[in-house]
Amino acid sequence: MNWFIDCITINYANFNGRACRKEYWMFSSIYIVLIILMIIIDNMMKNNLVLTLSLLLTLFVPNFAVTVRRLHDVDKPGRYFWTATPYTLLKLMCTDSTPGPNQYGENPKGM
Repeated sequence: MNWFIDCITINYANFNGRACRKEYWMFSSIYIVLIILMIIIDNMMKNNLVLTLSLLLTLFVPNFAVTVRRLHDVDKPGRYFWTATPYTLLKLMCTDSTPGPNQYGENPKGM
C-alpha cells in the first residue's frame, strides 16, 4: 500500500528518475482494483460512471508519472507512453531494470 500512497503523494507529478517494477506493479494493481470497485459502486448507484471517471481523472497524473519513471528504469524516454503499442508498453513494464545508473538516474533497486 505504501507504493500506492507514495505515488499519489510524494511522487504525484514526479516525471524524473526511475521506478522499479515493484513500484509500478504495486501502484497499477491497486489502481485497477479501485477502478473495478468504482465501476461496481457506480452501477449499484446508477451513477453513469461518475465515480469511476472522477477516479480516472484524479489518478491520471500519478499513473502517467509512474509509467514514465518505469520507462526511464528500462532506459526509454517518457514519450514511449504515447507512441508505443500496448504490447510494447506491457513488455517494457515487465522488463527488469537497466543495471546500474543510466541517463535517468541510479537504479532504484540499489544495484
